[in-house]
Amino acid sequence: MADSLRELIVKNIKTTLEAVSCISSVQRLRQSGMKKKITPTIWIEEGQETALDMQGVVERELRVALAIISRHAEASDSLSSAEHMAPLRDSVDVALMSDRQRGDNANETTSLSWGDIEIIEGEPELIQVGVFTVRYYTSLTDPAVKEF
Repeated sequence: MADSLRELIVKNIKTTLEAVSCISSVQRLRQSGMKKKITPTIWIEEGQETALDMQGVVERELRVALAIISRHAEASDSLSSAEHMAPLRDSVDVALMSDRQRGDNANETTSLSWGDIEIIEGEPELIQVGVFTVRYYTSLTDPAVKEF
C-alpha cells in the first residue's frame, strides 16, 4: 500500500530538518518515549488534521509542532537563552520555508509561529516549540492521491 500524502509530507519534513547542519537529531514523537541525550534535537509532533469535502476533493490542513531541545551551558557560555536558541530556530525556519510544497506533496506550508523558550529550573535543556500548518488536497476516495 502506498504511503498517504500525510505520511509523505511528514517524511519530507523530517528529511528536510535532518539536513540542517546545526541540528544533531530529528525524531518523530513515539509512544515509547523520546531521546534527548544528543542535542540540539528536534521532536516532530503530528497534530490535528482538518478535512473539508469540496465536491469529490478533500482539502486538508495538518498542524505540525516542532520542539527544539538544546543544552545551554551557562557557566561556559555568555549567551542568553534567546541568543542561544535564535540560530537554531532561524535555521529551521529557512529549511522548512525552502520547500513550501513539501516535495510536491502539498499546496502550501505556513510560516512557523514560535512560542516562548521554556526553561526548567535546574535542567540544562532549553525547549522552544514552533507550530505550522501544511495544506494539501486529496482524492475523496484515496488519501494517497494528490488533487490540484
